[in-house]
Amino acid sequence: MWAVLLAFGAAIGYAAASVLQHREAEADQELHDGGVRLVFRLAHRPLWLAGLGCDGLAYVCQALALGLGALLVVQPVITSGILFALPASAWWAGRRLARGDYAWAAVLAVGLTVFLTFAGTEGGKDDAGTSAWLWCAAIAGPVLIAAFLAATRSAGTRRAVLFAFTCGTLFGITAALTKASVVLLGDHGFGALAHWQPYALAIMGALGFVLNQRAFQAGSLTASLPTLTVVEPLVAALVGITMLDESVSAHGIGDWVAIGLAAVAMIASTVQLSRSAARFDEIHEHELADVLTRDAPERTEGREPGRADDDTSE
Repeated sequence: MWAVLLAFGAAIGYAAASVLQHREAEADQELHDGGVRLVFRLAHRPLWLAGLGCDGLAYVCQALALGLGALLVVQPVITSGILFALPASAWWAGRRLARGDYAWAAVLAVGLTVFLTFAGTEGGKDDAGTSAWLWCAAIAGPVLIAAFLAATRSAGTRRAVLFAFTCGTLFGITAALTKASVVLLGDHGFGALAHWQPYALAIMGALGFVLNQRAFQAGSLTASLPTLTVVEPLVAALVGITMLDESVSAHGIGDWVAIGLAAVAMIASTVQLSRSAARFDEIHEHELADVLTRDAPERTEGREPGRADDDTSE
């Protein structure tokens, strides 16, 4: 019971953090000056700092929930945060979230819950060997680099989705590092600092956090959050199966059919929400262009023909 309540608290905290941080990051239009500098700029904004605080509280709730309950109980509850974040973000931006967006967000949350429930894992160990981590780096590294480079060369919704994919992949991997670090801390106390896992967790977590802000900066929350919500737990599950010797708990044709339908639902809902975000961004750009066009004659009204605004000639 406490695990579920703490997980729900984490879902609310992550939702609030996403809304607050996205609002401030999207307002920063220096797209070619992102990364750590983006975080430094955002750190001067009270709303973004409030979102950072929500992130911290949510992570504490998640860690406590995982300490009390199973991953398959905690993770589906946390993913429900998207149902709070998307409507709140739309309301704050002064627009109404379409009914279709509500529906697809619900489909995404339900599909992910079903997937994690039926494709859940059993058994396993707390950490992987060094060779397994090296294989993980060799496979994930090129994928992350390619997605990052593609994101930097893209714009709008595509940029947001690619940064969210990169961030979600990193966060999925850090889930395994978090598990290993928590176990080391419980077994050795401060002696855990003699192991490499906490340091890798800190570095990858910080990198994922920066990429998350760049995803928020690139477009509407409807573009980035669904991708992040799907990719993170799926990568974590893949790491658990391939590196931590966890086995899929699905039994029988019915379970596998449910897993397949859930996967289709997640992909379809993510695509539809991204398309909705792209349409909104395009409409917003046209409205902004119309405003600038209407304002242009007002700025030039009263100007003498052939005379520049800053004419200093005698």
